[in-house]
Amino acid sequence: MMVPLVTDAEKRKRRATIKHKRKLRGKKAKPLPPLRPGADQAFKEFKLVVYYDDTRRHRLVEGTQGDHAAAGRLMRRQAVRLRLDLADEKIGIVDGAPWIRKQVARQNLPLDALG
Repeated sequence: MMVPLVTDAEKRKRRATIKHKRKLRGKKAKPLPPLRPGADQAFKEFKLVVYYDDTRRHRLVEGTQGDHAAAGRLMRRQAVRLRLDLADEKIGIVDGAPWIRKQVARQNLPLDALG
């Protein structure tokens, strides 16, 4: 999924607006905290891995900003943590991106079906 971020230019613009409003107000205010750097792009891609049971009472959601290999390692790590191999039925539902099927195969996830 694509996540919107605040760029460095946007942070500087917002800070300048705040300083201008403070100046117009005329009152002395405590200084602003140091400017933290913003993102280099307006959007970044994150990959989510979600495991849940058939009633959806129990859910594990984790994400990574890493590449497809990082997402694959995340899938494997969480499958081991949840002891997915002991579940009665294990079905993977994916959005159709080819890298997901490749990572499921590469990480040897114990799925009965993949849709």
